[in-house]
Amino acid sequence: MERAPTCITTSRPDTGLITSCISRVYATGFDNGIAVGGANPGAGFSDVQVSDCLVSGNTDAGLESYGPAFNPRSPAYANQDLDVSGVVAPRNYGDPHVTSRNTGNGIVLGSVQGGRIEWSIADSNGGAGGASQGPTGIWTYDSTDVVIEHSFSYQTETPNHADGNGFGLDQNTSNSIMQYDLSYENFGSGFLVYSRLAYGAQRNNTVRCDISSGDSSDEGTFNGGITVSGPVSDVDVFQNTVLMISGSSSSNPALRRGAGVREIAARNNIFVTYSHPVVVAAQALTPATAVLQGNDYFSTGRTWSIQWGPKTYGSLASWRAATSEEVVAGQKTGFTVNPEMIGPVQGLSAEVAAGQSSAGNGFVLRAGSPLLSKGLDLVGLGLGPGSLNFAGKRQPALHPNVGAQ
Repeated sequence: MERAPTCITTSRPDTGLITSCISRVYATGFDNGIAVGGANPGAGFSDVQVSDCLVSGNTDAGLESYGPAFNPRSPAYANQDLDVSGVVAPRNYGDPHVTSRNTGNGIVLGSVQGGRIEWSIADSNGGAGGASQGPTGIWTYDSTDVVIEHSFSYQTETPNHADGNGFGLDQNTSNSIMQYDLSYENFGSGFLVYSRLAYGAQRNNTVRCDISSGDSSDEGTFNGGITVSGPVSDVDVFQNTVLMISGSSSSNPALRRGAGVREIAARNNIFVTYSHPVVVAAQALTPATAVLQGNDYFSTGRTWSIQWGPKTYGSLASWRAATSEEVVAGQKTGFTVNPEMIGPVQGLSAEVAAGQSSAGNGFVLRAGSPLLSKGLDLVGLGLGPGSLNFAGKRQPALHPNVGAQ
């Protein structure tokens, strides 16, 4: 499709920031296809809209925003109100000569206060970068109040066995959400919430109504379908559907909780693995720090297990008895049943954003599924789950389905 570039720029004398609109741009062969930011304190942009752009074949990223180094004692953000919609970012492979920072990202927002990525796609990015970290298809860092929704990220590659994720809320990200997104066949985690910095700035983030299928295909030991790791706190993970690779020898779990995490809650999720364990937790924490309730833990292989710190449990009952997980107000919760989805749920080939395709149809529960209307009342547990599922269909607050659909 031919894309005629449009760019409207106006200044804001009251703030010194700049308002911009970038649409219908095709950018290829650059370090960054589109870049928004200011490296010096006080520089930056406000009210930026980037829409309907194709950013392909660049080295660092298809689209990137950036700012000065993050100061946890006095957070400041170079960019405010940055809206990315309808951006397609394929085959930004990375730079093998750059080892000091990750390259090969699809869409990445750095130093943003109030951002949104929606109806966008990142595919076949990474694989050629020279750093020991990254890349990720769609992610944010050093930011707050960012929403990533209704987007696809798939087949991200990495040479370092550590990243190559579909989506991510990375270091110093707060009050942000990943929702209604589809991740599949990425080398790393489908959805990552992570920080290596103990600043206390990685907090109050949410992963909800998302689908991960066949992620962690690189079998790196850091990864899971959903991974929450590092000094992060106040993470809610609910109403997601995660399926690992069928027939793989990988032992990567559907949910991985790494060291350093505080106050993570996972509820009403479907976690499916081929080989055990279904869940891996680096530390055996109590429900005061890690709460798992109302989830389905299903293994299609011959064995079933949950690894909780140094111990491995072979049944939901033994894990519940030892840890007090999967209990609400003294009542037992949780399932180990086949969710019975319509399918197909692996080998996806979706190439348009979530609301414009039927890619999520295979994850709908069949009539008679044991998980229909079996979800916990999340409002009663203090969450604001919203009224819609992954497909945009209304779901009841009191008895939703388990999973994203």
